[in-house]
Amino acid sequence: REEELERVELFLRSLHEGPGALLIQGEAGVGKTSIWEAALAGAAEQGQCVLAARPAEAEASFAYAALGDLLGGHVEALATLPGRQRRALRVALLLDDAAGEPPDQHSVALGLLGVLGRLARERPLVLAIDDVQWLDAPSELVLRFAARRLRELQAGLVVAWRTDGGEPVPLELERALDVELVRLRQLSFGAVQRLVQDRLGFLPPRPALRRL
Repeated sequence: REEELERVELFLRSLHEGPGALLIQGEAGVGKTSIWEAALAGAAEQGQCVLAARPAEAEASFAYAALGDLLGGHVEALATLPGRQRRALRVALLLDDAAGEPPDQHSVALGLLGVLGRLARERPLVLAIDDVQWLDAPSELVLRFAARRLRELQAGLVVAWRTDGGEPVPLELERALDVELVRLRQLSFGAVQRLVQDRLGFLPPRPALRRL
């Protein structure tokens, strides 16, 4: 995956010049999460602020589950928001009781944008979402809102997307930002050979490698 990892590194460096999105696309099991995790590690090495979420199919019905994962380590940033946005976002993140009313979604979206703006002023910001197809609907809506308004920030999205092809781009990213698309294919025979040799320290017979 040398070529893919090089594209990830170049994308992260480009965030100093302006916002963008990196979309890691491929079928199930092809290695998207490995590339996504490499992007997170690279962003951390470059001193960028990383907000990460790993949605799961079983949690897709939990409102704002992914948003909670993204902001869970930066709750203190909510303190600077206007009161209505702060209250709505705290209710969405289950930090305060809803008092019988669901949080106002527009206020949640504005609150999220406010938090991202504050964090991005300190250093480049990376929003990283694995398995984006499992996002819960409320998180997806507020993230779409934020993505369309990232152009004024030092921020980018790194998204891993399980797809067989033909589905619309998640979060309407192509309408919001410049998108760098990384399509992952199956590993070549030569790549499998190098991987086995690196991990196991020996090479099986060629017929065994073919079966692998």
